[in-house]
Amino acid sequence: MYFISIMYMKIILISNEQDFVGILKKIIKEAKEMLLEIAFVRHSGFLVLEDALREFFSRRGKLKLLVGEDFNLTQSKALKSFLNLGAELKVYKTLGFTYHPKSWIIKSKDNSYKVIVGSSNISKGALTNNVELN
Repeated sequence: MYFISIMYMKIILISNEQDFVGILKKIIKEAKEMLLEIAFVRHSGFLVLEDALREFFSRRGKLKLLVGEDFNLTQSKALKSFLNLGAELKVYKTLGFTYHPKSWIIKSKDNSYKVIVGSSNISKGALTNNVELN
């Protein structure tokens, strides 16, 4: 469990009119640690972020990824891709309910935090052209 003391918070709504992938890549470039809780991960979404993730791990960034397996939407190829880069991975198995969060907690190089909460899973559609709000 992570507890973050927030002294100052700036809220930005990210919608499809903005370049969500560009914003994510910029945040990943400034990150040193990331905790992602995502309902499902597709290989198409990994490919959208791959260049930023490779650069992140080349700087010895630490990524903890907690994903769900509901509805068989998470792809093993995507999980293997994250593992091959060095991510710590946990798959959340549910019994009788659905695991459906979408949150990114990012610790930047300057020790500040950025938190993204929204509707985007890690899939090409969610990151590029679906109607999402983060």
